[in-house]
Amino acid sequence: MSTARNIGSSALFEKIKLVALAIITIFAAHFTSEVVASVWYVILLIQYARSKNEAFWFVFFFITTDGFFGFLGLYSTVIKAIPGLPGIEIAQFYILISLIKVLKQRQKPRIFFNNWLTLMCVYCIFLFGFGMIIGLTADLSIYFKIIKTLIPLTLFYTLPRLIYTVEDNERMFSLLFMVTIFALVAQLMTLFTGFDPKIYTAKIDASNGDLENKIEVGRNFRVIYNTGIVIISLFGALYMLALRKRHLFSDGYLYILTMACFAIAFLSATRGWIISFSFIIIVSLLVIQKIKGNHLLVLGLILGVFIVAGMFNKKVNTQIQYSIDRLFTLNSLVEGDQTAGGTLIRLTERSPRVMKVWRKSPVFGVGFSNDYLEYADGHVANQNILLHAGIVGFAIMILFFLSFCLKMAFSFINLPATNPYKKTFPVFIIFLIGWYFIHSTSGQQFAYYGLPAQIFPVAVFLNLGAITYGIRNIPVE
Repeated sequence: MSTARNIGSSALFEKIKLVALAIITIFAAHFTSEVVASVWYVILLIQYARSKNEAFWFVFFFITTDGFFGFLGLYSTVIKAIPGLPGIEIAQFYILISLIKVLKQRQKPRIFFNNWLTLMCVYCIFLFGFGMIIGLTADLSIYFKIIKTLIPLTLFYTLPRLIYTVEDNERMFSLLFMVTIFALVAQLMTLFTGFDPKIYTAKIDASNGDLENKIEVGRNFRVIYNTGIVIISLFGALYMLALRKRHLFSDGYLYILTMACFAIAFLSATRGWIISFSFIIIVSLLVIQKIKGNHLLVLGLILGVFIVAGMFNKKVNTQIQYSIDRLFTLNSLVEGDQTAGGTLIRLTERSPRVMKVWRKSPVFGVGFSNDYLEYADGHVANQNILLHAGIVGFAIMILFFLSFCLKMAFSFINLPATNPYKKTFPVFIIFLIGWYFIHSTSGQQFAYYGLPAQIFPVAVFLNLGAITYGIRNIPVE
């Protein structure tokens, strides 16, 4: 009993600490001078360098680049370390410090897809060299920007050596889940008030009317806060529901978390996210088969609150109708309208523009070249991968995903029903399929490069896959 109480107290303290550090960082980033903010960022990095609490600091630096309660986010916490060159996000410095930590230790995790990661790393190097051969302007700032998109990939190497147990991941998800709840609250506040925190924190002149309502509910309300954290939190909730062993979370809490993630996707009126999350949640719960009557009652009550809010609150009602209307624009796509009523220009304008350049070098793509820097378009993710990495790079990535899914499928088939990890394996497959749907319809999620906010969730997903696969046959008391 005392051990459980200590774990609970520790988890609560970490949540309070995370919120406190986030508030101070928001204030430093948005309401102080560049010098003061930089001093605070350096203090944070020093604290991380001296700490062994990897799960906590991973989440903290995740929110500096993915956001917190509508604040922070991409390029909000930047140190201008090198004069004349773009600033560097503190998340990038975190990644470099974590790499130094790993190089000093001798941790050798069991990563069943290590050969694939090595192959993809070699191909990244090839794409850099190949891009230079095709044509890349000899400008230090351009090289600097490219390197900044490659550094986050080292998380695939460092994370399995820093957060390497299911228990560490539980502590990490405990913090991520809290951030997801805050993201939903921020989204609802924006829905009710029409006020986006990012408008205020842009340090623009209120006297010119720049702080007036920028969001019109039911017309252009397409807000999703913490996209990376919401995605990986949904996975974490379903993974913990499938895990048949003691952990930090009650089933009821995990179901509420799952509903919160879906509510975030639905209220954003983003079709790809709505379809993807619907598929992931429904199929995963069918596999898990763990829902109880009292959980259904709780979920029914939550759903009832949303229905009542939609009936009596005009803004909620309008936004729900907007989400449904956008979802049903896909009917026109089935009927032959490739733009889905003018809402899918990615098929008629963006895709042809990217593919026209790809055809000049279809086998290897154009790598990190001027052509890629000019024509890259994450709205058409698969075409963008072809442009960047060619047929070879696209094939390597797809084969890696297939290999990952096959390993998970065979583990599920071969493990006895009594194994506590058995039902977690299909969750990996289901989630990856749904995630790839978002990648293909709403915005690029996978690539041979990436900003920290894009790489963090992928690293968590693959790391937990490696951990689960590695310990699947170890008896659990």
